Amino acid sequence: MVKKMAQVVDMKQKLNIEERNMLSVACKKCIEPDRASWKMLSIIRQEEGVGWDDRNVTVFNWYKELVKKDISPICKLVLSMIDKHLIPKLSNWDHCAFVFCYKMLGDYHSYLAEIESGADKEMHTNEAKTAYKSAMRKAVMKLGRADPLRLDLALSYSVFCDEILGLRERSS
Repeated sequence: MVKKMAQVVDMKQKLNIEERNMLSVACKKCIEPDRASWKMLSIIRQEEGVGWDDRNVTVFNWYKELVKKDISPICKLVLSMIDKHLIPKLSNWDHCAFVFCYKMLGDYHSYLAEIESGADKEMHTNEAKTAYKSAMRKAVMKLGRADPLRLDLALSYSVFCDEILGLRERSS
């Protein structure tokens, strides 16, 4: 589904609000089951993984790697689509499109930061933070306080601060 949406994005000069929403939903529908699996595996490892023998650890790590291999290409495709096709077509006056694109950049870098470690995790964390801050600056200046996109951005950034950065006080 993401590949089909990438083809649509490639053909269009710019996306209207309905098309942006369809893109967002299509991407989320593709990645959410795998992200849910990743989160469940992380919880299982924390709560039940103490005292596992080598075989259990090996099987667990193998399965977690499989889930990671499902998540990573989807995120990279979405990020590529945004960087190569959406951001270059942004106009200065379309504030909603700007916030939408940079929020999605933040979201998908955040998803990669969830599954990566070391330098890759740090890179995706920094990219997500930069994208969210760009979107937030524009949203605060140009969108109303109750604008659904601004509220969605605030929620995503809050979750990022809590789950990826570990800044619980910042996320509230």
